[in-house]
Amino acid sequence: MSEWKYFDGSNPPLPLAIGDKVTADPSDDSLLPGLVVKFEEPDCDYNDELGRAEMYGPYCFVQWPEADSLDRFSGYCRITWADYPDGPDTFYFDDLVRIAD
Repeated sequence: MSEWKYFDGSNPPLPLAIGDKVTADPSDDSLLPGLVVKFEEPDCDYNDELGRAEMYGPYCFVQWPEADSLDRFSGYCRITWADYPDGPDTFYFDDLVRIAD
């Protein structure tokens, strides 16, 4: 599998990386930007009720200036048949927007 690729909720989506500044509401200039501090890779478990594997994650962790703990944001993939058999390697975090440096 190739390296994981993460993108924000911009249109078009911008790449996300550790150390990027982000916001959850680009229309609110009063919000201080958060800092992407880590990603947790996606994982998969077998779901007995569904009778198939179920993927969860990846997760992006953001430190906001006014918060004592990290906020966790869940990503998703836009999987296509071209992603098989290895699965997707690109994930999107629509709740975050990267702020240009």
